[in-house]
Amino acid sequence: MKKVFLLLVIIIFGISMLFMGVGCKKEAAEEEVAEEAPVVEEAPAEEEAVEVKELRLTVEPGSEPRIKEDVDAFNKIHPDINIIVDVAGEAITYKETAPQIFGSADKPDIAWYWVDGKYFQSMVSAGILESLDDIYESENLYDGYPQSTINAYTSPDGHFYGVNIDVVLFPVIYYNVEAFIQAGITPPDIFPQLDEFYLMITKLKDAGYEGISVGGKDAWTVELIAENLTQRVYSEDKFEELRINWKEGSTPTAHYTDSDYLAAYELLLEFKEKGVFAEGFLARGYGEDRALFLQGEAAMLSDGSWGAGAISSEAPEGFEFGWFLLPQVKSDITPQISIYSGNGLIIPRGGKFVNEAKEFLKFVVSKERQENIAKLGWIPARIGLDTALIKENLGFPAADMWESIDKLGASTSWAQTTPADLGEQRNLLMMEVLGGTITVEELGKTLEEIAESHRMGE
Repeated sequence: MKKVFLLLVIIIFGISMLFMGVGCKKEAAEEEVAEEAPVVEEAPAEEEAVEVKELRLTVEPGSEPRIKEDVDAFNKIHPDINIIVDVAGEAITYKETAPQIFGSADKPDIAWYWVDGKYFQSMVSAGILESLDDIYESENLYDGYPQSTINAYTSPDGHFYGVNIDVVLFPVIYYNVEAFIQAGITPPDIFPQLDEFYLMITKLKDAGYEGISVGGKDAWTVELIAENLTQRVYSEDKFEELRINWKEGSTPTAHYTDSDYLAAYELLLEFKEKGVFAEGFLARGYGEDRALFLQGEAAMLSDGSWGAGAISSEAPEGFEFGWFLLPQVKSDITPQISIYSGNGLIIPRGGKFVNEAKEFLKFVVSKERQENIAKLGWIPARIGLDTALIKENLGFPAADMWESIDKLGASTSWAQTTPADLGEQRNLLMMEVLGGTITVEELGKTLEEIAESHRMGE
């Protein structure tokens, strides 16, 4: 019985081992097949090719660094758009020839241009520029720009053909802090009253200083002062009318012979007679006027917002300066700061990439970009930005100047919106008034005659 049981156990064990062997061989075979089977890699998805649209932007030489910053920043965030900057030749030649180029088949997609005067208006009249009304809507530039910029950029047909990208302010009266301390003068907050201003000049002369250093040999330095004084004595509505009533067919109610208009040049002459300007200013050029200021001979310097950088870099160690505006003259006219807002971008009509060009313009005038350009030293064209950020980015004194645009309002340069011959003659006549060879009334009469010839289409 024991032998039978033992035999049964051996048979069962053998059968078990047989099945185990088959299972092991099957698993080994499966593993062998698995090892020998080639690894099939998933094919990578084909990358979709990005079509890069190449746009050309023309700019005059002096504005290239500013525009290049914007272009580089824009290209980084738009891999499908590549804007190439073409630098035109001499600024004067570019200004004169651009209207023909922008109306030709060889026109750029975007251009930096002066949004002022006859050349720009000739392009508007010829219909060779794209309307930018949609950008003013989408970027809320109606509230984002000072009203003076909106006025200057509104064309006779009521549309907008350019966007302002930055501004310069003028004239700024820079003062030597030490000279004011020596003369016992407390600097005005933003502007003095006229009688206070004259008292400042007297105290400075008593302390051994000259008044305001001006490079009168270069007429434009005096032009800045005359422009600003006009805003101080001539009503805003009439001053605004003078910017446009030279146009053909206009029936003016404001004239260059108006006594209130001529009061600005009477005041300019009074400044000279009262010694407001440093001795010998008519023979001194731009740059020489700054040297007189930095050497401590003149207590003040008349310049634009751009002058602050030169003062900072050229001033001797320890030289401190501040700034204010020309005085208030009439109690019912609040001083404004004069700005030049003609630095603009335009789009020649009928280009291949108009939508992409508009995207670039939107980028440049956006609140974020306008706040950012302050880091690079440019005064934003927009108001209503983050004041703390602008102060941090722009620094003293330009940040305070920018803030004053919002506080006081801005007056756009008269020369920005009038024909070149009016501006050129005004400067020549103004210097003749200061030289004593013609009267203020003669200046007004000549300017009115030139304006009337434009009204008559001559």
